[in-house]
Amino acid sequence: MWITKRGVFKKPLIFFLWFSFVLCLSFTPQSKSSVISPGKCIYIPLKSLNFNNLSFWFPGIRLLNTSVNIDIIEDDKCTKAIKVTKINIGDLKLKLLRKWLTIKNVNISGNISFKQDTKFSSLFSISIQRFGNVKIKSSGSTNDYIYIQIISENLDIFPIVKQLLPAKLADGKLNLSMNTKVVFNVSTRESTLLSNIKIRNGSWEDEDFEYAGEKVNMNLTISGRTKKNNSFFWGKGKAIINVGNVIFKDLFLNFTKTPLTIKFFTKINKGRNKVVFDPLSVNLKNTIKCLVRGPLIENMSFELQTKNPGGIMQLLMPDMAKKAKAEGFLQIKGSLGLRNGNKLFFLGRTMGDINLKLSNSSKMHLLADLPFNLSTLEDEQPQKAKQRAVPGYIKIEDLQFDDLYVQKTTFHLLAIKNGWLLEKKVNVRSNKGTVSIIGGKLKIFPKLSGLLKISTPECFKYSINKDFLSFPLQMKVCLPRYEIKLNGNNLISKGSLKLHLLSGELIISNLRIEKVFSNERSIIMNANWKDIDLQQLSSITSFGLITGKLKGSIKNLRIAYGVPVAFDLTIESQPAKNQTISIAAIENITQVGSATSPFQTLAGKIITTFFKRFPYAKIGIRCVLKNDFFSLQGLIKEGNTEYLIKRRGLKGVNVINRRSPNLISWREMIKRLKRIKRVETTTTGEGTNGQIK
Repeated sequence: MWITKRGVFKKPLIFFLWFSFVLCLSFTPQSKSSVISPGKCIYIPLKSLNFNNLSFWFPGIRLLNTSVNIDIIEDDKCTKAIKVTKINIGDLKLKLLRKWLTIKNVNISGNISFKQDTKFSSLFSISIQRFGNVKIKSSGSTNDYIYIQIISENLDIFPIVKQLLPAKLADGKLNLSMNTKVVFNVSTRESTLLSNIKIRNGSWEDEDFEYAGEKVNMNLTISGRTKKNNSFFWGKGKAIINVGNVIFKDLFLNFTKTPLTIKFFTKINKGRNKVVFDPLSVNLKNTIKCLVRGPLIENMSFELQTKNPGGIMQLLMPDMAKKAKAEGFLQIKGSLGLRNGNKLFFLGRTMGDINLKLSNSSKMHLLADLPFNLSTLEDEQPQKAKQRAVPGYIKIEDLQFDDLYVQKTTFHLLAIKNGWLLEKKVNVRSNKGTVSIIGGKLKIFPKLSGLLKISTPECFKYSINKDFLSFPLQMKVCLPRYEIKLNGNNLISKGSLKLHLLSGELIISNLRIEKVFSNERSIIMNANWKDIDLQQLSSITSFGLITGKLKGSIKNLRIAYGVPVAFDLTIESQPAKNQTISIAAIENITQVGSATSPFQTLAGKIITTFFKRFPYAKIGIRCVLKNDFFSLQGLIKEGNTEYLIKRRGLKGVNVINRRSPNLISWREMIKRLKRIKRVETTTTGEGTNGQIK
């Protein structure tokens, strides 16, 4: 035998020659003395074949650790049969999508029956551990037609999908039922194909549950034919996914509500390994339509459109979609394929008209005609890249955010390789002032990055109106020069944001947003302030009247899901002539910090009868939120005594922190803040309609 010591055929051709020799012994008429005698039955010298530990290498397929048991049978009617008692393939390796897949323990059994008039029939059963069973039926004539049918019920293909996908899937099940029929014309060497495939209750998930599916159903139909000596294949198909849910990172698809339909018409030139779509269409009901034409990978035309941007927002930003409504249309047209062998490119334009309503008082209307040039080609020289840049624009037709109105503004952009460049300076004018965008650049490949340079020639006015404020907080916002960098999924600012408010100044620095495109985004910043008028601050918050000036800072403030999760806050009074604090403000400070109220004793209650405000020398408080626990300390210390508020003279009162650092859960602190006493304050004192909120 032409077998190596390890039982491996050196070349596939040798294996086929050997197997053909065995078959020839079955088909060639001869007597027992090996003399050809037409019309008589065939004498078969071989009755069985048994091999162990064989391995075969073919293009795109490997059969390793294979054992073969075959019996050859002849009956009185000169009918020959090859009975495959058992073929066991220890490791079957297949090359798909440039990956080698491994399937273990493949067992094949069945039989092939031959007659002298060239007719034959066969039935094989393939059992694959962990997958299931496949049956293959065939019949026909070697000089007429050959019919082949492949049938499977509940074949679990998840192990193959798990190896193909880049996501590390932990567990799942994909039950596949298939009925495929092939008819081959021996004389013309043409064939036809009809295949029906169903997947029922498909489920999968990875360890982090970023990629998951639940009860997904899919129906796939493929039909086609080959011509010209089997070199060309014309086919069409249709796939429908109309049941189940899929999670792909932040993308959520409910196929029960929005079924996915895929249709394709294709031509395959097997000699040139070329696949042409004419066309391939993808339709996510009432959301997205996509059409692709042309040769696969080489140079395909691409068109995507939607008249339901709200549906797109529901897929990509579900949290925002709950609060906002989007109308209009979006269209992307272009071409994609390969250049220079393996360099991917995607060229085209995006056109859109989007109306976005964020709330009753906030809305946006945008127009766009934006080219794009996405490519993995090597970088060109700057001069050539600039010559290739294609102009486009994004236009703000209408923009309102509460009481802020922005005038019509056009951003002229150049499509550079893998991004866009702001062509010239843009002044964004509003009813509050003007913001100048000096420069801007955005690149989305190979890593998302960007830079935006802005400034305010003059400070512009802004106001904040929230439920916890007695009246809107007026301020002036100043940006002498400010830069915002996008680095992957993080936004990082350079420069200071200056706010003039409450007769003082607040400076925000080191502002950054982590995971900006995720629901888990966090806002981090530092801030410091000085000369804040305490009387204005206490009046606008209804906290209780305090007069004087305030300075302080907050470090490493982190806000996630709209609430603080960490900070280090320092609040101190600045020396001033008139520094007073009301009874309500003192009570609220003790309520928040668990300090001892100076008015609990009988003497304290008598004092409140005669005095409503008290002079103080200093306020000094430090609050820290860390690991979901809140602590409060006084910054004024005399010996072993720690003060939150230090009195001035005999008339004043001290607020002593007796439980430093007053470590409590943040949830408990929120409850305390909700219980503080809100009072109306004036320049002369406090109103009498105080209430607990």
